Amino acid sequence: MARKEFIEKRKYIRLHVAMKVVVLSAAKKGGVQPQMQALTKDLSFEGICFVADRAIACGKSIQLCIRTTSKNKPLVLRGKVMWSRCLKKVSGKEKFEIGVKLFTFTAGDENKFIGYICERMTQYFSPYLHL
Repeated sequence: MARKEFIEKRKYIRLHVAMKVVVLSAAKKGGVQPQMQALTKDLSFEGICFVADRAIACGKSIQLCIRTTSKNKPLVLRGKVMWSRCLKKVSGKEKFEIGVKLFTFTAGDENKFIGYICERMTQYFSPYLHL
């Protein structure tokens, strides 16, 4: 049987970046509070994938808080969970991989996030660019 050719559906390249992310939930008094911590697997201009201890329902709108460097204030990203899948158990505990499509940034955070991704892309591709 002939094998189907792989067709990339993503608009943007994924950068494999491992950094802490905090999933925020709405607090009863109108604020936000940490719901869980996770670790990013990869990110792009419009999406982020992270590994967490719990699943999050597809279609749920969430807020993520990430710190691109130890010097910068955390960025608050808003998005929608597009998919969630259970990974194999790690040390007897289930882990979940969660894909989020980003759609809203707080004021000023969009430029910081895009700048961070551009910086990481430059670092990644610089050996191949001969600059």
